[in-house]
Amino acid sequence: MVKSIWPDGKWADMTHGRILKYDTLEKGVSVPVMVGSTVWNEGTLDVYAKWKAGPYPRQYAGRLKPETAYCTHARVQYREQGWPALWKLRTKHEEALLKGNDGLEAVGADHFPIKDARGRYTRDKWVDFAQGPGAATSAILGAGDAGPIGSERFEAMREGIQLCEAMVFIQKAIEGKKLSGDLEAKANQVLDDRAKAVAASSRLVSPKFGGWLFEDFAEYAKGAWERDDLLYATAAEVARAVAGK
Repeated sequence: MVKSIWPDGKWADMTHGRILKYDTLEKGVSVPVMVGSTVWNEGTLDVYAKWKAGPYPRQYAGRLKPETAYCTHARVQYREQGWPALWKLRTKHEEALLKGNDGLEAVGADHFPIKDARGRYTRDKWVDFAQGPGAATSAILGAGDAGPIGSERFEAMREGIQLCEAMVFIQKAIEGKKLSGDLEAKANQVLDDRAKAVAASSRLVSPKFGGWLFEDFAEYAKGAWERDDLLYATAAEVARAVAGK
């Protein structure tokens, strides 16, 4: 019945586990999960902290096209104001990528407060639930006169996503055997150095679950712009090599 009504049906999951599929009432028939939230099981930086020798860990290697895309649950990490919040918005996607995940979820774009029947400004109730945007942020965008407008928070997050796109682009070229010699070594070194900077600025907060928190932004900021410039310059070199130019 399920397959006949919705043969290509897929599901989204927001729980504490890495769910691959949901069984239906029809025996032997299940619906695959296309994208899922990991919450407590969002991945760990243990492998980076325990590294001693050999190739440096890169947990997103080989996971660039998973059947299920897993997202880090943002929780309350975007509520603060000021520079720490901007650094979180700029770096959280990279942290998720290093943990082997594919992005973030429960991030509100334009859930602006509205007036209720009594004239009070409210975001309504659902956004305060544990897995609603109230657990992350209600609005990455700003409320402009003619509609949503960009904000510092939005630009910080967009910069972070662009950095991850460059990292994934380079990684795909490495995995696709498109690079060799000095350029291949340089590409690996650039990605390794970024991972080492994140790991050095993180701490273990939940030994039982292997949970790590990336939070020492003052330390991470040292050399951050140089690492970013080098990443983009290397991505440009890789693009030329892939195109055969």
